[in-house]
Amino acid sequence: MKLFKLSIFLLTAALLLSSCEKQQPQTEGSVEFTMTKNSLAATASSFWIGVQASEESLGWTLCLSFAEGEEAWASLKASDGSAVQSLSGKGNTNVLCNCEANASEASRSMTILLTPTSGEAVSYSISQQGVQKPQPAGTMPGWMELPEKSSSCEFASHSFEKSGVLYRNYSIGWSARDHLACWVAYPLNKFYTNGSSGRTETWSYDPGISTSEQPCLYRGFSCSSERIDRGHQMPSADRMCCTTANNQTFYFTNMTPQRNGFNTGIWVTLEGKVRSYASNSDTLYVVTGAVVGDNPKYAYDNLGTACPIPSYYFKALLSYKSNTSSGHGGWQAAGFRFNHDNYSGVTLRGSSLSIRELESFLGYDLFPNLKAKVGDSLYDTIERETPTNNSFWGL
Repeated sequence: MKLFKLSIFLLTAALLLSSCEKQQPQTEGSVEFTMTKNSLAATASSFWIGVQASEESLGWTLCLSFAEGEEAWASLKASDGSAVQSLSGKGNTNVLCNCEANASEASRSMTILLTPTSGEAVSYSISQQGVQKPQPAGTMPGWMELPEKSSSCEFASHSFEKSGVLYRNYSIGWSARDHLACWVAYPLNKFYTNGSSGRTETWSYDPGISTSEQPCLYRGFSCSSERIDRGHQMPSADRMCCTTANNQTFYFTNMTPQRNGFNTGIWVTLEGKVRSYASNSDTLYVVTGAVVGDNPKYAYDNLGTACPIPSYYFKALLSYKSNTSSGHGGWQAAGFRFNHDNYSGVTLRGSSLSIRELESFLGYDLFPNLKAKVGDSLYDTIERETPTNNSFWGL
């Protein structure tokens, strides 16, 4: 973990002797100020501030300050466990700083002051990102996994921080009308799947989408005629790298009302295959989606809001591996489409199709940014290839 160090030299104050008011000679010492982060994600987080003194008698005070008129959004943890804005000590110690989530789109910053008992204070400013709100039409990034923009879907994306580095997590095309994401798109490789975060089960509203548009799913869907699950579009198991990344997979916007037999059957089988494809790729780009058909049935959220049950689910996969003999210049793609039924015996092979065929069914381009990368001809070849003709997919 990268440490950012500020060093100061100070002259210790004369220490009063209570018995005779006699002063000790002045001595020169040093205090080092270290932090384990230099920037903060919008989510709630913590980091350590270290103070190392050359002499145990050297005193100091740490203080957090915020912009004028801004309420304090971070605090230091005192030895008794209380949250304080200012903390004094001597010698070497580590102080935990806890930061609240930033619910605003605007970034904010605070200043950490280290003031020695004698000498000039040294400060360091640290910023916290604003929450990622849906971006206006035309501002979608050029990430390989993103489908073409659509006027019927609201774009939003999420990121997380690990070891001081910011990573993109996943993006969604949000349908306010249907209270679900038309698609969820994300990169997948060993970095994302390797880790020990576990399944956090932190069900919550998505801070990037208006709460009024989202289903309330703390307890899951209700339906009188059948069992309906809170079906992840991006699986929790695809984000084991850290707790923050896994937490975001439990946003309500990542859920759809999914039939239990489908969710625990063919769908979970495909999710496992997707992770195996990713382990054999440099990066696997994934688009998962749900399609609401005509005259849908409904499930109900915790507030009684009617949520249409999708008629179809799909996955579009684009693999890149620099050192491979399969595919086309390292690229290969496959699509899968399913009726949303509680069936058994359906195979992945029978549900596979080319990306071009899947795009024809959906009515939009799934990997538009690939064309600029490989050129028109190769792009067309990759999207038209039947997955069963490519041994990489093992179908």
